Amino acid sequence: MNLYYEFTFNDTNEYKNMKRLYEIVEPYIDTYSQLDTLVKDKYTKTDISINFNNGLNNNALNNNGLNNTGFNNKVLKFNIFDGDITDGIKWTWCSNDTTLYYFKSFLQSINFNERLKSFTNSSTSFTIKGASFITLNTDSVTDTHFHYDIMSQYDNDDTNIITILFPLYSLDTAMGGLEYNVSNTSTVYKYKPNHIIMWDSCKFLHRTEPYILERPKKRILVSINLCTSEPWAISAVDKCLKSQGNML
Repeated sequence: MNLYYEFTFNDTNEYKNMKRLYEIVEPYIDTYSQLDTLVKDKYTKTDISINFNNGLNNNALNNNGLNNTGFNNKVLKFNIFDGDITDGIKWTWCSNDTTLYYFKSFLQSINFNERLKSFTNSSTSFTIKGASFITLNTDSVTDTHFHYDIMSQYDNDDTNIITILFPLYSLDTAMGGLEYNVSNTSTVYKYKPNHIIMWDSCKFLHRTEPYILERPKKRILVSINLCTSEPWAISAVDKCLKSQGNML
């Protein structure tokens, strides 16, 4: 099995919708980031509800189908969570089906299930267990740790849990990429617009590559976590993502 798999995708309407989704929640992330660290509990989620009629329903993307999600609960819900793997990192998780719909639709629009066959031979389907915007807004990253996304004693040679990651916007070339380690040798994967990287969440040792910029800049990544119907995989991914703020 390949260590990771990378592929390109087009600027579908669903991809544009995901950008708009981030633009709607971005002011809430910025406000949260400005709170005094003594006031906010690092391990307490911050719920955000956005009335659907004041967000995606009233913008130029109406003709792209955003009004026809089929959900009765037209409220976007997120929660923001301070990470501890990389200093300053934040996960903004979608926390209801209405919000998750836009991540699902994006994967469908790029034929993700067909792409998945190029990475794993698993005969079972994968289900989204979490979806988030991962953000950094800093001029340097020095405190960052190698880690596996999921750890389980029941993991085997098959792939049952997958992480997919891609930048929502173009990144400064000096900004750190994804540093991964194999046999004590580190290699850096540089994020590229319209490129997705996916890996087995239990087998890919990685971290944010340390970097220094002249001034603070934002980095916005989209992260989606999927797993098969294997009971141990569902339990492992649910437990891990919950500890990172995912409430789905």
